[in-house]
Amino acid sequence: MGCCYSNPEANAYVMDCTSRATVGISNIFLGYAILRYAAKEAGCERIHADGICGKRLESGLRASSLLTVMLTVGYLATAACLPLVGTLVDYTPRRRAVGLGTAYALIFIQIIEIGVSERSWPAVAALQVEAQVVYLLHLVPHFAYIPELTRDDREAAAIQASGLGGGYGA
Repeated sequence: MGCCYSNPEANAYVMDCTSRATVGISNIFLGYAILRYAAKEAGCERIHADGICGKRLESGLRASSLLTVMLTVGYLATAACLPLVGTLVDYTPRRRAVGLGTAYALIFIQIIEIGVSERSWPAVAALQVEAQVVYLLHLVPHFAYIPELTRDDREAAAIQASGLGGGYGA
């Protein structure tokens, strides 16, 4: 799994894939925790087998719709930011800085999200939306590096496969 390429950027690409996979995995558990806390606050002591809590939060939103709304807001925010980030990555020498900045932001957000609790879940839900935006913006420099890793198509495929394998192995 990676760490066997002569190009240090190829090794970094593989390690980045593995790191991003751990963020994705933790978000699955975090989403479930947020949904449970929201349902409990809405008055659903037990979530039905289909995941539905028909009661509403103070905001008027159904607790079972919270994750969907969070994703929608995150995707819209990402769409608004992509032109700027794409320009920075493609037309300035800041590609590495954008990648590092988004990676460090993800780490910082994940550290804070560890503290999800019955009292903190609304703030963590807002952070989760920000994490989604940062995660998707992190993919811009990540994928921009692929054509520069090697000129050999077979080696490029092997690097990408190592990254994908590292992600699934995480």
